[in-house]
Amino acid sequence: MKKLNDEKAANVLPDGKYKIQIDGSSESKVLQHEGTTAVIAEWAGEQSQIWDIRYQSPNWQGIGGYVIQPANTDRYLAWDRNKGSSVIVSTIPAADIQYTRFWRVEKTQNNTYIFRNNHAPNPNLTISAKTLQVLSGHNYEFTLSTDLNKPIPKGSALVITSDPQYPWTKNTDNNVPESDSEKERESERLIREQYQSINSYNNTKQQSSVIINGDITAFGHSWQRTKMLNTLLPILNRKYYFGLGNHDIENNQGDCADDACFGGSMLMLKSHIEKLGLPTSQYDIKKASTSWSEPWKGSFAYAIDFGIIYSLQLNNFPTMNAYGGSYSNYYQIHENLDWIEANLKYASKLGKTIIVNVHKPNDWKGGPNQRFIDLLEEYDVKAVFAGHYHKNLGTYSASKFFGKVPVFLSGSASQSTYLIVEYDLDTMNVYKVTNNNWEEKKLVKSIKLNNGNSITSKIVKIVSALNDSSVVDMSLQKNGDVHLWKYGGALNQKWKLIYDETKKAYQFKNMYDESLVLAWNDYMGSRNVFATPNQGKDEHYWLLEDTGDGYYILKNKKYPYFVLDVDKADTDNGTNIKVNEQHDFSSPYIKAQKFKLIQV
Repeated sequence: MKKLNDEKAANVLPDGKYKIQIDGSSESKVLQHEGTTAVIAEWAGEQSQIWDIRYQSPNWQGIGGYVIQPANTDRYLAWDRNKGSSVIVSTIPAADIQYTRFWRVEKTQNNTYIFRNNHAPNPNLTISAKTLQVLSGHNYEFTLSTDLNKPIPKGSALVITSDPQYPWTKNTDNNVPESDSEKERESERLIREQYQSINSYNNTKQQSSVIINGDITAFGHSWQRTKMLNTLLPILNRKYYFGLGNHDIENNQGDCADDACFGGSMLMLKSHIEKLGLPTSQYDIKKASTSWSEPWKGSFAYAIDFGIIYSLQLNNFPTMNAYGGSYSNYYQIHENLDWIEANLKYASKLGKTIIVNVHKPNDWKGGPNQRFIDLLEEYDVKAVFAGHYHKNLGTYSASKFFGKVPVFLSGSASQSTYLIVEYDLDTMNVYKVTNNNWEEKKLVKSIKLNNGNSITSKIVKIVSALNDSSVVDMSLQKNGDVHLWKYGGALNQKWKLIYDETKKAYQFKNMYDESLVLAWNDYMGSRNVFATPNQGKDEHYWLLEDTGDGYYILKNKKYPYFVLDVDKADTDNGTNIKVNEQHDFSSPYIKAQKFKLIQV
């Protein structure tokens, strides 16, 4: 009895309603009540997944402890001694659970909990073979959370917009006169309303970003740029990526003192790209010398790797040639199809889905460009997104400029319209949103992706996000154990990535010996990862979860809440690689579970 009293006095676990997680993620697998059993299910915020845990003081016989009940029921989670190690969810007074419905609770240093049944021999509540059981000598750690909100749906998305064009309104679209003050006030309201709608949608997605395809301002005046940069763009709650349009850098050339509208807009774009911290190969801006009078040159295009999707931002149009600005802030824009080809080739080599963003879908000075069209076809660009025409939303016919690639227009803030792109490894769905009401978005087109096939048979290095240089390496001295090691190009550091249509999962075959595959060593409770002869077991396969920033989380096919993990987030050579419960994306340890797959 002293043990129980000490347990309560220490306030190991306050009475209350909890979700019982079998890993540490906020969207993890949890225990769910189904009839007389408790099963493992994905957290959905359902009533059957909420458990009432409270302490009952020992009675005159010394019987007491914590009880675990499905919320708002008279049932108890108990050890079913008549069936060996089975666990039951039952009512009392059933004599079989009078004593086995009580549990001892131990809190670990990791803020997880171990449940021991209060009946001798005090077996532990555990997960074995995906089943809830009691076993002696097996300490399984559960995570308890009082956050009972429904989870944010998984999936990756891009919100694609264009033409905030401050200040611009519906009246401007329709050539209806209004005062400058009315126009500025109404334009701000329209942009705020649209961005708040986008935020509302983004809150339903774990991974999402915003693309703005040009015409950030109505004319590029400094006060217009200041309003967008300091007041309106910061409303967005996810990272945004913008390009420039004709109102930013074409219509205004030479029309402001010192050409400050054109030059200021170009400076705004250059500063935006610099803040993104991209590799130099992913943007096309150069300066021949450090002289303050030396012009900035390039196409000013840039590329973003969203993981599954690789996006090229080509600004107003890809063959634009222009120059202007002040003596100390001078720019020379020139087409650079070689840069476009290099990035298309890079993305294609990695098996990415490629999209292209421009402002104008036609009406380019110089007309269509056949080499550009050929490049889009050669590298299987899946979609082009553009703006410019405020009242056009959805598909747009522009084959003279983009060949067979489908083109989608995103409307404008003045018309309260935009696009949403939701995607996974198999499909990219393009939706249109009217009246800023994303909850009633309409499917425009579903595009089949070939990521599974294009990645197949690629030879990759598996690079840790901890330092973007160390890789998953098969030891040649430790019977195929897998650890972290600085990349040196050795065969045991390279893996052939194979997609299995039947399993709907991937295998990694080691290039030192292709009969060996990356696997979880699912034996006697081990969490070790090794390279082992391929027997086609589920633990020999992996699911790739795109994190939306160029990395993947590798989930084991047999037990998807176990993911590839660098032990203790250590980057030293020889650090063990294992499987572990997935960390929350806000955790500083999530980098130990994120990897890039880079073709070699």
